[in-house]
Amino acid sequence: MKKILLLYIFLSSNLFFGQEFTVTPEGLKNKENIEKNYIVLDVKDKKASELYQKSRQFVNVKYKNPEKVIKGKIENEYLRFETFSQDLLVHTTKRGSKTFINATYYTELRFKEGKVKFEITSIDMKSTAYSTKLYFSGGGNGKTFRIYNEKNGKLFREQIKIALENYFNNHVSDYLDFLNKKKKEEDW
Repeated sequence: MKKILLLYIFLSSNLFFGQEFTVTPEGLKNKENIEKNYIVLDVKDKKASELYQKSRQFVNVKYKNPEKVIKGKIENEYLRFETFSQDLLVHTTKRGSKTFINATYYTELRFKEGKVKFEITSIDMKSTAYSTKLYFSGGGNGKTFRIYNEKNGKLFREQIKIALENYFNNHVSDYLDFLNKKKKEEDW
């Protein structure tokens, strides 16, 4: 029974077959190849036009004002949309106080037969309390804090790194689940 449970956990954590994001000093990167800023999702048996339409549906279902968040589109090829996430992260200081961090980011999707190129093209993260910006490394003057030390690349805030990876990988997983969901009849 334990082996079956472990196998299930392993498979469910790799829903998109190792295609995950990781946080690096340069930003979000492909966990398998940190030279790439994107991941490629395999969606077997779906044409580019189907993937584009399902992606438009995803935005329509998940966002309050879908027409306002869509920032670019080319029918059956490309879709770009903006997401605002209030309290994306919570940073707890050594003294125990909490700082909430909001984020605005852009997702770009490109479609081919059975594949989607998924990329987060920009992320702007700010503390709600102090108007400080969160950087992966470097950047900005004054009221900022970083995940990595800009000089030596040493990880400063492991909890934030893990939280960001979980957030964006869950975002990808949610999107992939939506793409693979079969249309079902609703019983009114």
